[in-house]
Amino acid sequence: MKTLLRWTATAAAAALALPALAIQNCELNGQPVNPNNGYTTEGKTGLMRCRDADSGVLHREQELQNGKFMGVVRYFNTKTGQLEREHSVNERGNRDGVAREWRIDEASGKRVLIREETLTNGRARGVVRTWYPSGQRQRLTFYGDNEREQASVEFTSDGKLGDLRCTAEPVFGADFDDKAACGHAG
Repeated sequence: MKTLLRWTATAAAAALALPALAIQNCELNGQPVNPNNGYTTEGKTGLMRCRDADSGVLHREQELQNGKFMGVVRYFNTKTGQLEREHSVNERGNRDGVAREWRIDEASGKRVLIREETLTNGRARGVVRTWYPSGQRQRLTFYGDNEREQASVEFTSDGKLGDLRCTAEPVFGADFDDKAACGHAG
């Protein structure tokens, strides 16, 4: 009994120390909806917007098509309201198309692109680009149709070549001259 009481008191203290989760109010076409309750979104089409209940700051936008979450999805910084992530989902609920992620620079308050990729049914395809918070490119990765990383190039924070992994043919196009760097030019 003492053990149970001790655990209960410890669990209660731990629960009180957890950060409070923000309550969000969501609306679609001016009407309140609950994204966790399919009854409130059934058959509806439009862009659902969810805001912090206290501050009114926009947290996310998500497209619905005939009651199904499909199309654009955007997440916003809860402090500044600036866009942080954007992608689309297909009819199967997988990310599909171009996806981007930004970081908010604390000093300037500006948004800096840190990742961009193209996905097909949740799998990366083609060139995935990442940047340092300074805006300097960090890494390029090429994914082929077999869904595996086939080539990559990494840069140091000052823009110098850090690491290179080549394929049999150039794949980076205008992003990086792997034709010359990998010896494909002859």
